[in-house]
Amino acid sequence: MPSAEAWADESFAERASAGFYILAATLVPANRRDHVRTIMRALRGNHSGKLHWNDLEPRERKHAAEQVAALDEVHVVVAASPVPVRRQERARRVCLERLIIELHQQGVTTLFMESRGSRRLDSLP
Repeated sequence: MPSAEAWADESFAERASAGFYILAATLVPANRRDHVRTIMRALRGNHSGKLHWNDLEPRERKHAAEQVAALDEVHVVVAASPVPVRRQERARRVCLERLIIELHQQGVTTLFMESRGSRRLDSLP
């Protein structure tokens, strides 16, 4: 695989007694970034902003799954379950550590994740 970047997203489903934490990443060769971005943006359809699975109708979900499955990119998924309610951050750390190991083994040198805070990376000292 040519130089690859990884694009990750995370989710936590909270329950009264425990939850389910998942961290997923898609490996994208740097020379295919624009192609993949075009496909992902088109999947938003009439929805504005980000593409969120929960916002899609069943037919849109099916179409999105087919489009993503048709890509040649490699998908890596790391999950931890169950997660006690007060241990979400620990589960996140464990998943992130494992994901980084997996990505490193695939030759990934750059990982993009959405910020969980209000500070932008380029504003850090």
